[in-house]
This record gives sequence, structure tokens and C-alpha cells, in this order.
Amino acid sequence: MPRQQAALGLGRALLQRPASARPPLSRARLLAALLPERRGLASGRHFNGFPFGAGFPGGPPPGDSEKFYRILGVEKSASDAEIKQAYKKQAMKHHPDRGGDEGTFKEISRAYEVLSNPDKKQIYDMHGEQGLESMEQGGGGGPQGGMDPMDLFSQIFGINLNQGRQRGRPVTPDSTYELQVTLEELYNGTNRSIVFTRDAVCSDCKGIGGHNPVQCRQCNGTGRQVHMQQMGLFVQHVETACSSCSGRGYVVPPSNTCKTCRGSGLVKEKKTFAVDIEPGSQDRMEFRFRGQADEAPGKDTGDVVIIVRQKPHRTFQRVKDNLVMAKKITLAEALCGFQFSTTFLDGEDLVIRSEPGEVMRPKDVLRIPGRGMPRPHGQKPGDLFLLLDIEFPKSLPPDSCEELAEMLGGRPLPEEKPADGVVPRKLSKAQMEQLSQNLNQQSRRENLQDQCFQQ
Repeated sequence: MPRQQAALGLGRALLQRPASARPPLSRARLLAALLPERRGLASGRHFNGFPFGAGFPGGPPPGDSEKFYRILGVEKSASDAEIKQAYKKQAMKHHPDRGGDEGTFKEISRAYEVLSNPDKKQIYDMHGEQGLESMEQGGGGGPQGGMDPMDLFSQIFGINLNQGRQRGRPVTPDSTYELQVTLEELYNGTNRSIVFTRDAVCSDCKGIGGHNPVQCRQCNGTGRQVHMQQMGLFVQHVETACSSCSGRGYVVPPSNTCKTCRGSGLVKEKKTFAVDIEPGSQDRMEFRFRGQADEAPGKDTGDVVIIVRQKPHRTFQRVKDNLVMAKKITLAEALCGFQFSTTFLDGEDLVIRSEPGEVMRPKDVLRIPGRGMPRPHGQKPGDLFLLLDIEFPKSLPPDSCEELAEMLGGRPLPEEKPADGVVPRKLSKAQMEQLSQNLNQQSRRENLQDQCFQQ
């Protein structure tokens, strides 16, 4: 601060002196003298840490400043070394090249980027992500969008897991596998091992297919052939892979064929991939193992992509982080209360009971807070929703109707039927479908007639 004040005072003093008394001072030198002060104002350090006046009356309220610490699994009082160590542990565990989830890896990188920067950490501790975004978007001295997670990983560890792939070279196709899991496994978390059989370049012949290959005479080593194709009055030149060397540009004499791969240049190889599915993982989540797909000579290797797919569940349906359960209850249970138990996803019996005296109606939805899917980083779990379907009795004993009508506030039927009274009959399911079909046909005919009349 003394150095900044001195620089600022020097700049002001020079500007206040008469023009004739000022020594030659370039604009670049003046800005260089004032630059530390400008940075201090931009970062909020001269407002006691308040970003852009956020600590003054009317400024933005404090936000959630615990999330990034939960992501790294450290306390707010953690030292810089502890934060860095926690980042290394989480980043290695969730790196996409090691089968981790890319979204989780980005959250870990973002958390470390903020907590390892003293200025950003100070603003985040006081105002959460909202204040941090204001700094980055409003020109408060922080880079917008943050550092690339892969670049941050390479910088911290001094390695690059993508360094083997060369730009411009063809890449073999990715190998995709769908891993079927139950809803219970997504709720509780599980570990799976998947074994793949892939093509690998033969280590004996290095993918050539043999020893001492010779240049193909058919294509002169280019691997391509040009054919002329007649198309009416025109002749078209078509380039294809050489039929003699299959586009490789060389051939291996039969006596030099590799015995390990039998001239193909490839061998079958088994690879095992470990997939760590954490509690609350999403359906269709991807685990990407870079450079582990089928190999091919002269090509970079694609990725193995494992996609988690949830099997249908007989009791629960998942909607994001919530669970939905459909339950049929009787009319008596709807009026007088119900209680039932079901086996929950954690294997325990879940007892669900209605409030005494609470009347349930058809299509009512009940909510049970906190009994949905787990959420990462210690967040509150989702909810369980109960969709009620009330089963009405097909008939009632005639002698009970009067008592029920009185209890429910209705009026019993007169004992004698009126002379002109009619009794409707319920339609069967087949009759209902036929009626609906007839009504739809009639509606289409009427619409067609209206269109013809308008024309």
C-alpha cells in the first residue's frame, strides 16, 4: 500500500506542476506508475474487500460460500496446501481420462481455481458465487469463464493425458458400451468392472503385418489408384485405395508374414475398465476412457465410452433427483386414512401413513421431503412424490347406503321409483372405446364439411 500511495502521489504531483516545469513523462510511464492502484480499486481491496461496493448499504446480499469447500471436502479454515492436496485427490479420482464424470471434474477445477486465488477467495467467502460472477463479468480483475479444467490439471500435475494424440492424424472410432444398472445401484452407488476385447497393434511387427516389407508396384507406394469412369460425354477420374496393398503402400512377401498376427497387423487384447458410480448418479452419465478403443496402424486411438443406463423399476420412477411412486388405495382408506410399507431403495422398509382425518381425493399428490435421490457434495436429497389412485367399490349393499349417505352429507334415495324415472347403465370398456371412435369420426366429417362449405 505505501508503494501504491507513493506512485499515485507522484502521478498527481507531476500533473499539478506547470507544464513548463514538468519533466518529459510518457503516457506509458504514467500508466505504469498508476497501474497497481488501478488494480487495487478494480479488485475491491481498497473498499475493505467489498467487491464494487457490495458491502455498502443496498449492495448484493451474501450468497452461499460453502459450496466450493464441500466440493473439495475441506473446511473453510483449510490452508493453501490443504486445498491443493484436496484438489489433487479429487481431480485424480474424477478425471474423465480415468473414467470420471466430466461435469464433476469441471466443478472440482472451478472450486480450486477460486479457492487458490486470494482475491477470488476473499470475495467468494463474503458473497458466494454471485459476488464472484459480478467481479468476473464486471471487469473486477478476474478472467471471465475461468481456466480450462484440463489446462489447470496439467499445470498442477505437470502432465498431459492427451499428449499422445497428434493433431491432424485420423482417429479410430470410439467404442461405446451401455452399462445397465438398477435404480438401487444409482441410489446407493456401486463399482463395476467391464471387460472389453479390442484390436491392438501387433507388438512383433508394429502393425506392418510382417518383416522387410517392399513397396507396392501397383501404386508405387502411394496406396491410391486412379480409375477413369465414363459418364455420358464426360470422363471422371475416381481415386480409390489400391487393391493390391489395401491402401498401405507396401506389401509383405508371404515368407515374411508375421506369425503372431498372421499378416493382419492386429491382435485381440482384453482391457478391463473400472467404473465408480457414486450415490445419486444420473441416468445416461458417461465415463470416458481416452485412447482405449480399437487401435489401427497410422491412426490415433479413439475412446471407450461407457454410458450408464437405468433399468425400469417396478415401484419407483425417477424424475431428475426426485422419486415418484404410484399407489392404489381403497375408498375406505381415502376417507378414513391409510398406512402401508414398501421396500425402499436402501433395502429398508419405508412406512407411509396419512394424517388422521385427512380425506384423499383421486389424483392427489403427496410429498415426502428428503426421500428422493442423493445429491453430490452434501446437498439436500430430492423428494418422494406419492400419486394416489383411489379404487371405488363396484357395488354397495343396499342396507348400507342410507347410513353412508347420512355420514357423507348426502340424501338417501326414495324407496319408490317414480313412474317416469330412468336408470342409466354403465358402459363396458369395449363400449367406451367404440363410442370414442364414433365421436372422433363424426368430428372429422363435420370438420371436412365445414372446409368444403368455406371453399
